[in-house]
Amino acid sequence: PEINDKYLIKKTIAQKSEIFYRELLSSAFIIQQLDNFMGEILNNLRKQVNVLTSEEAQNIMTYDQRMAISPLYHETPTIDNQVFIGSKAYYLKKLYLNDYPVPPGFIITTEIFRRIKSILKVESINNELDNMIKSHLSKIEKITGCKYGDPLNPLLLSVRSGSAISMPGAMSTFLNVGLNDEITEELSKQDNYAWTSWDCYRRLLQTWGMSYGLERDDFDKIILDYKKKYNVAQKIGFTPANMREIAFAYKQLLIDNGIHFEEDPFMQLKIAVISVFDSWNSPRAKVYREHMHIANEWGTAVIVQKMVFGNIHRESGSGVLFTRDIKSNRSAINLNGGRLELNRGFSGGLSGNSSRDLNFDGGTLALTQLDADYCG
Repeated sequence: PEINDKYLIKKTIAQKSEIFYRELLSSAFIIQQLDNFMGEILNNLRKQVNVLTSEEAQNIMTYDQRMAISPLYHETPTIDNQVFIGSKAYYLKKLYLNDYPVPPGFIITTEIFRRIKSILKVESINNELDNMIKSHLSKIEKITGCKYGDPLNPLLLSVRSGSAISMPGAMSTFLNVGLNDEITEELSKQDNYAWTSWDCYRRLLQTWGMSYGLERDDFDKIILDYKKKYNVAQKIGFTPANMREIAFAYKQLLIDNGIHFEEDPFMQLKIAVISVFDSWNSPRAKVYREHMHIANEWGTAVIVQKMVFGNIHRESGSGVLFTRDIKSNRSAINLNGGRLELNRGFSGGLSGNSSRDLNFDGGTLALTQLDADYCG
């Protein structure tokens, strides 16, 4: 029909033009991608408004994923400092990069610590963090020749805290992460691993339970009872079958206390990392920081590192070395420490039962034997 009104003519032209340009744009492949991308962003923003507080939203807006993870095996200059990766990881990285025999690993930095609760609420960012962790795991697998979650050649991990100022014993630690019932059963069938595999699993279950509030004494009681049952003085006296029985007794202790043990290897690692972050605010850590005047805002990094089999044979073990005598107030350098045979992951105090002194660069190296009945 004929249109005489100038206003109606302009309106019709505008409508027809909009239809024309919409059809033209929708047929352009790149514009389609941009439209989908913008739509996804708007959908994510709408979801975040519903789940994030204003503080959490600010955390997400200031998050820089490039500062999330620092590998031990190459430099990341912008975050290779004690604030982001903690003192322990800072010096481990220096040792690794100077060709000292330090197991490979990576550090999840305080950039994640400060935002972990916000990240867990945003699916896309949480998935991105998972993929970054998997990528670094893959690189450790290439370096070591082991594979995480593989029953025949498993890569086992330690997951430890790392703050700017050391806080020994104040936060959670996980050893032998990557084991479960199936993997341990398969590993135990390999030569020389029948005893070792169940000892490793036992330690993982212990560290898992302690992170959920169980005490070391709870686990020590179990192994002491088994020592009496089988008339064994030290844990090396247990048979592989005994060690398997003890490991499942530890697991039953978790069940009895309502503690879920994660069997999926990756989720096990993710939960361990989150637990270490959370342990920064545990009562024990708060008391330690208050005593040492450490700021709550510093937070902790998390060190994920390959475990070494310190329990593979009678000549293997683990230990700790101090640059000062922990039993005196002397300021001079006096290297001293202790070791445990057939042990992975050193913990516990020095007994001082016996020692021998060796000259070490003009100082004294005191090698202190630990109590034989130590249950770790």
